[in-house]
Amino acid sequence: MRPAWPSGRPTLLSSPPALDLGRLSRRQELATAAAAAAVTAAAAAVPAALSINGSDRQKQLVLCTSTTALLRFVIILLALRHVRRVWRQGSTLVAETRAAVEGSLFTEVAPGVSLHHLITVLPPAASGEATVALPPLLLHLNHGFGASALTFDKFWASLNFSTSRPVCLSSHDRTGFGLSSRPADPEAYTDDQGAAHANALLDLLPGAETLLGGHSIGAGLAARMASAPGAAAAEGGRVQALVLIAPALLPPRTRPSAAAPTPPPGASARRDAAASLGRTLRATLAKPTGWLVLAAVRLAVRCVIFSRRFWNIALHIAYAKPANPEPEMMVRYRWPAQVHGADRGVACVALAMMWRSKDELMQRLTGRTSRSGVGRQQTDAEVCERLAALGLPILILHGTADRIVPISNSRALARKLPAARLVEIQGCGHVPHEEAPAEAAEALQKFARECGLL
Repeated sequence: MRPAWPSGRPTLLSSPPALDLGRLSRRQELATAAAAAAVTAAAAAVPAALSINGSDRQKQLVLCTSTTALLRFVIILLALRHVRRVWRQGSTLVAETRAAVEGSLFTEVAPGVSLHHLITVLPPAASGEATVALPPLLLHLNHGFGASALTFDKFWASLNFSTSRPVCLSSHDRTGFGLSSRPADPEAYTDDQGAAHANALLDLLPGAETLLGGHSIGAGLAARMASAPGAAAAEGGRVQALVLIAPALLPPRTRPSAAAPTPPPGASARRDAAASLGRTLRATLAKPTGWLVLAAVRLAVRCVIFSRRFWNIALHIAYAKPANPEPEMMVRYRWPAQVHGADRGVACVALAMMWRSKDELMQRLTGRTSRSGVGRQQTDAEVCERLAALGLPILILHGTADRIVPISNSRALARKLPAARLVEIQGCGHVPHEEAPAEAAEALQKFARECGLL
């Protein structure tokens, strides 16, 4: 049964102009070449006298210098040309509401934070006997890194619920992605704040019972949402079960016993060296250079999100099958790139994932501490321990050919969560709900029936 989205589901069959870099005018090309020549000349100017004996060596030096200058000019020209095309693209970008598709909804869940989401209601299966109207079941999914609510359409279309209660299908764009807002406060991009924003949205959606899920980092977000105080059914909340698709959620490590074998020689030194390198990197990126890091990451993100080749490479890594991603799916992934601040949103989420501490994130980027009063985010291990204590039924779907999050991670996660069940989808990569939507949908529906939700 294909969902009937409000006002009709968008087809998204053609890319808007803002998704592809435009060409420079002849005047802009000449100006860029002149700038590259000036930079090359300045770099080649060496205020020093060279004393070289022999004409042959003089000729070799001239030839070497000329070749080096030419290569430097070509590299600088290409770099400046690409950067200028990227910044010129800024004039074609639009606001989130201008990029909205049919059925788009925008809900403010916190001051300055508006989440874009899609929702549709599948009516109950028709029956000859009159039945008591049942409250709808809400199935809400969180997307992964670089995706959005638009990328779940293929999976939604594979669901075929035959139940006496209506089912609401819902997904939203996490803060910083899709068509949701990009707030100025870096704290809004942390996992804990993302879970709080998503839970605030769930409270406004229909359905007394919720089957909550997510893909990749969206699975981690779903786990944090369910582990929030009062969110799970065991604590009087609405979340009845979890569906984690290729979860980027690290299970708690097993503490070594006394009989455990000693680590190989040099292992401790390697760990210490890695820790020292991490501390050095973080110190290098500390305030007052934090805003420079954000600017550099934004520039790097802006240079790739307008590139069709980048998205082709990224999706080929995520997909295990050699077939190219469908053109419509490619457009769905690229669609949010036309929004003002898309580069800033992705950059802030990436830095929030790197600097796990809220205080550290805020101090690096703004010079102040967290306003929420909670300086530390929950670790993945703490979230897993919380889920295990709640006893929430969990379905884990993972492709056996995942090259981004190995399936061994989900196997370890299933062992740590007593109420979890792992379904391995053969031959699929990091997006099994896109590569094998029918198989993933069948596993989800079976799980929902076993939980008594259908």
